[in-house]
Amino acid sequence: MITHDDASAALARVDALHTGLTQIVLEGGNLDGIAAEVARVLDVGVLFTSTDGRERAAALPDDLREGLATGDLVDHTGRMRVERIGDDAVRVGTGEVRCLRVVAGGADLARLVCVRAGGPISSDDVHAMERAAAVAALLITREEAVTAVENKYQGDFLRDVFLRRAHLRRFG
Repeated sequence: MITHDDASAALARVDALHTGLTQIVLEGGNLDGIAAEVARVLDVGVLFTSTDGRERAAALPDDLREGLATGDLVDHTGRMRVERIGDDAVRVGTGEVRCLRVVAGGADLARLVCVRAGGPISSDDVHAMERAAAVAALLITREEAVTAVENKYQGDFLRDVFLRRAHLRRFG
């Protein structure tokens, strides 16, 4: 049975996470910052991966990494086997692993994997993870937009160089 104190503590954790994630994004942070904040507030190991399980960012101690490998959730290349986790929790030793999709505008961007060594990940923690996944989706979308603009300007510059439109004497 959930007590009033348990509910208050869960709400306080979600609020603390929301505040921390907002600050990270406003300060121009990255996925590593989000992973570290989720790990700190929820007391879990965190891994952001590509949709196929390649690591993008992490706040995951070595003992939790070893637990994932022992649970056959990491292949020989180091890729997280996110397809083995699915929507439900997977038991690893006395702990649990959860994986959430990071999605924006219908596009599947990444995976958020959380590991707790000594017990289950509660539904309140899953709710907090969902918020973190939404913030990560915003951050990834922002990074992709910036990269697209940078690539466009680099392409325009190279085109101008090849068409001799650029003033090359300025560059020596």
